[in-house]
Amino acid sequence: MDIRRRLKANSIKLEINECEKFIERSKETIGRLKLTNLGMEFIKKQIDKLKTSISEKEERLSVLNNQIVIVYKGGLDNEINMEYIKNENKKKKLERTREIISKEQKKEKQEKREKSKKYWDGIIGAVKSERQREKDMRYAQSYFERTCDNLPEYMKRNLADMPNNKGYIWKGIYFYGYLPEESGPRVLFEKRKGGLLIIHEYTDKEYKIFEKNGKERKRLLEKHDRKKKQSGFNIMDYLKK
Repeated sequence: MDIRRRLKANSIKLEINECEKFIERSKETIGRLKLTNLGMEFIKKQIDKLKTSISEKEERLSVLNNQIVIVYKGGLDNEINMEYIKNENKKKKLERTREIISKEQKKEKQEKREKSKKYWDGIIGAVKSERQREKDMRYAQSYFERTCDNLPEYMKRNLADMPNNKGYIWKGIYFYGYLPEESGPRVLFEKRKGGLLIIHEYTDKEYKIFEKNGKERKRLLEKHDRKKKQSGFNIMDYLKK
């Protein structure tokens, strides 16, 4: 309780000091006004206002001087306790408000950081994806050109006489005949080690794989139903998986 009384007494002393300074400054102002040539009526009004304020402050000083005596005697302990509790509650409320604001600000900053990271990750990912796509295209183009250069001569001659729906698979690349397309399925021949010939036959509805060894009749190995592909060209489609 002694601490709370001292805090209240210090608060009263601070107000007493402010009142005394105000009275002192006001009296000095009155003295300066009496020496000016601003007009008697104006000077009188200003002096009257200052005297009224001085009188109010002197009354307040009297109340404060009485209060400080009462405080030290314990006469305002109940009031001091209530004021202390009120101030503590206000302080706690302010701290809670600051804590809530701080949490909201941290949350907002974190959300902004996450959005920014997501945005830049997307940009970087798109750049990497585009670079990879360009790299794949360059590789596919280079591989296609090398394979074309190494295409066996007999295949080149045969392609010149083949329709556009027939051809060869050489090192994963599809080569089609130069002549106009004829009716019937799309047929591609693929030579494998040991003289084995694999024949790929495509229609709109199915895909068949045949095997032919030497002069033997071709033998069906696999048969699959086909789904109609969407239109669009991609050089990667011409690299055999």
